[in-house]
Amino acid sequence: MRRFIWGFFGSLGLMVLASIVVAVRQPKPPFSGPLTLPDGAVVRVVGVTYGTNHLVGRPLARAVAHLPDC
Repeated sequence: MRRFIWGFFGSLGLMVLASIVVAVRQPKPPFSGPLTLPDGAVVRVVGVTYGTNHLVGRPLARAVAHLPDC
């Protein structure tokens, strides 16, 4: 029984560690610096899409954007 518990928590720990490593190694999105227009407005390109599937940002950020405000 003790061996089963150590194996379970060891496997769980390895999965958590692997998830952290994968999350940290994700490529960073290209950064667009702010651009000042002649009228004084400041704009920044967040994303460019094409076709009919318009998704900008990471999946977690898109999911959180759909949550209601508190």
